[in-house]
Amino acid sequence: MEQDTSDALASLTTGLYLLTTGTVDEPSGMIVSWVSQVSYEPPLVLAAVRKNRYLLNIIQRFGCFGINVLERGQEDFLPFFKNAPRFEKFKNLELFRADTGAPLVREALAWLDCGLVEAISPGDHTLFLGRVEQGRRLKNTPPMTSQDYDHVYSGRR
Repeated sequence: MEQDTSDALASLTTGLYLLTTGTVDEPSGMIVSWVSQVSYEPPLVLAAVRKNRYLLNIIQRFGCFGINVLERGQEDFLPFFKNAPRFEKFKNLELFRADTGAPLVREALAWLDCGLVEAISPGDHTLFLGRVEQGRRLKNTPPMTSQDYDHVYSGRR
């Protein structure tokens, strides 16, 4: 990808989310920024995961995932979830089990509990289409966006 194209893509504002799957006892998760609502009825969302990420197979195995919306001021989540060993990422977080079985984070601004509808692999990311079974906003604070974080992900990093 050319630098000009990468710079243009980096100007797209996206949220920053903690994508979770597995179980409360053995959670897995990673920071993602490419999440979007794609349907109102039924409520559907799309989350993109790079094909070389360990979470890819776990989402498909469990058939569900949670989208935990991070709030502005939770920047500490980002480097920790990028760098901590897989099984230590959740040790200081309070998790609860969603209706689908996905682990969700009580410290999030909001959460969506999603049942996996389809996985689509059009490029170097797999797009997980999830039906939102339940959701809740826990705080009335602004969400964190790519504009709040210095390392915007445009697919090259």
